Amino acid sequence: MNILEIRFKWTKTRKEYEESARPDRMANLPGLHWKIYGFDDEGSMATGIYLFGDIESLNSYLVPFMEHAQPDGVVDLEYKVWEVQEGLSEITRAPI
Repeated sequence: MNILEIRFKWTKTRKEYEESARPDRMANLPGLHWKIYGFDDEGSMATGIYLFGDIESLNSYLVPFMEHAQPDGVVDLEYKVWEVQEGLSEITRAPI
């Protein structure tokens, strides 16, 4: 299992972000177990934490995502891929 963390500065309003998020599209993404959305109003920062069942599914999402021009309103985009430490995470009841 792998985690994808994406974060960026959002230059529009939070309402505009929520209207553009399209969780219905994410819900059907192959290999995605779940996604958590986060938003920091003070810093106008948005984040997404994704749990993928395998690195191939993660890359099938990430590579095309990074190759396309970022949506209007997104600046300073950063991402990081993490390998899930399943044993430790299960102890703390992580939803994996």
